[in-house]
Amino acid sequence: MRSHRQQLFVALATAIGVAAQTGVAFAQQSQQRKPPPTPAQAQQSSKIFYDMYEPILRQRLRREACRRDELSAGAFCALACQKGYVHVAGSMPPRCRSLTPLPAGQLPGPVRKETAAPLRPPLPRSVPPTPPRTGPRPA
Repeated sequence: MRSHRQQLFVALATAIGVAAQTGVAFAQQSQQRKPPPTPAQAQQSSKIFYDMYEPILRQRLRREACRRDELSAGAFCALACQKGYVHVAGSMPPRCRSLTPLPAGQLPGPVRKETAAPLRPPLPRSVPPTPPRTGPRPA
């Protein structure tokens, strides 16, 4: 009886080993063959990409309106886009994209964030000292 179990075990182990080898060989063959590009992939390769950036935002106060060089974006005012860029309508956060597309085959990088120039501290007020009064004091 013992030899029958051993034979059964050896046959089962051999079957599992053959199945594993077949699976590995099939996986290697499927990696070597590339399917032809699908229409979706072909469309993506001909897709047009633009350079984009996020303009500076500032939160506006309740009774405050955006300045002339800003666009309203919800509770924020976004700085108008630079020359050569247009505002992308309906995007949150607001974005500006270039008018000219990137060269064919070039993918856009991450969306840049425009940074403001560092604020210069206010100059000290130079008020001329008042001269001392001469004469009688007014009553």
